[in-house]
Amino acid sequence: HHTYTKDSWGKFSDYEYDLYMNSSQMTQHINRMINNLSFFSKYIDIKNEQNILDIGAGIGLLEFAIKKANSALANCNLVLLEPVGEMCSVLKKKYSDYIVLNANLNQIKDPTPMFDVIFCQGVDYLFGYILGAFQTLQ
Repeated sequence: HHTYTKDSWGKFSDYEYDLYMNSSQMTQHINRMINNLSFFSKYIDIKNEQNILDIGAGIGLLEFAIKKANSALANCNLVLLEPVGEMCSVLKKKYSDYIVLNANLNQIKDPTPMFDVIFCQGVDYLFGYILGAFQTLQ
């Protein structure tokens, strides 16, 4: 069982965040996320003010890519769901225009009517019961 911690993506301080996110180490992750956004935009009509949920926001990879790619998602209401409190502190500082919740998916009773789009990328290890998580998200 994989344990998700504040160090899962490496150690950095608040002032090093932008350097870290723009580092060669993170380039492949950011580019992958930008490509994912491009793919999604072909199939999902993103409109201003839509409610978007990012499950397992971590260090804000999706949010960083949204801003870097100047994605239409930047004008949406993003809710970042992150179970690690230390990461929530970073997210709240770096993405103060979004809502950051220090919680797990099972703490949100029924997310599907609340959100127009739900991103759940590479975080399946966060779910103790994966089938239950997908039933919640359908």
